[in-house]
Amino acid sequence: MSAQAHPSGAPAWLDLMVQDVEGAQKFYGGLFGWQFKDQGEEYGHYTIIEKDGVPIGGLVRAMDGEGNPIEAPSVWTLYLATDDIEKTIADAQAADGRLEMGPMRVEGTGHMAVLTTPSGASLGLWQAVEFAGFELPLTPGTAVWFEAMTSDFDADLPFYRDVFGWDIAWMGPEGGTEDFKYVTNGAGDNALAGLCDAHAFFDDGRSYWRTYFMVEDSAAAIQRLEAAGGKATDGPEDTEFGRITTVVDPEGATFQLQQPL
Repeated sequence: MSAQAHPSGAPAWLDLMVQDVEGAQKFYGGLFGWQFKDQGEEYGHYTIIEKDGVPIGGLVRAMDGEGNPIEAPSVWTLYLATDDIEKTIADAQAADGRLEMGPMRVEGTGHMAVLTTPSGASLGLWQAVEFAGFELPLTPGTAVWFEAMTSDFDADLPFYRDVFGWDIAWMGPEGGTEDFKYVTNGAGDNALAGLCDAHAFFDDGRSYWRTYFMVEDSAAAIQRLEAAGGKATDGPEDTEFGRITTVVDPEGATFQLQQPL
């Protein structure tokens, strides 16, 4: 399961924590054509998600540290690559991040941990050993973009720059405007992820990462999604980056659909 390693600070893996694994497989399999490979009891029945044989993420039942099922909100978690997970955790804590889980060795693959950013967004860390993480073919049914929606842009920007070594590139004028602040890790076609000032979008102070999955036809995808118990909450909206729709799955986990135009 080895693959080309992701650069430090770049998205390297995704997983979805749910209450109903079989229900999630049916929903996402029907929506994106995903396949699922249960890794067995040794790995807590962690399931690898594939699209046409390419690993694109993971699926797991919500559990506590002892492996017991728990009630918890269903959520997608993004993992950023690190060459030294212990150092990244120490740097994150020094920069007002908080360690929530780990670090722990995932036998045969690598090391993982979960922390929160200064604004409170959950974020995973992945130090590859035998398994580098997902592949990004940028094809329908796979992830094509990742961005942090932050309620505290001024706190999170130096966090990603200093802890993860992001190469900050501004969209629009440097420093942003009163109404819009957005940076990417890398510029133009080399951009790997984004950070968006979202404090004006939400009234509850929340911060979170969101993932965009490509679809060939937004209308058809939304129809499949709604027929399977999901719903569209915003859009579709045509942008310079494609036709974008914000959606939620039947358990409430949110993500984006992106149709190239």
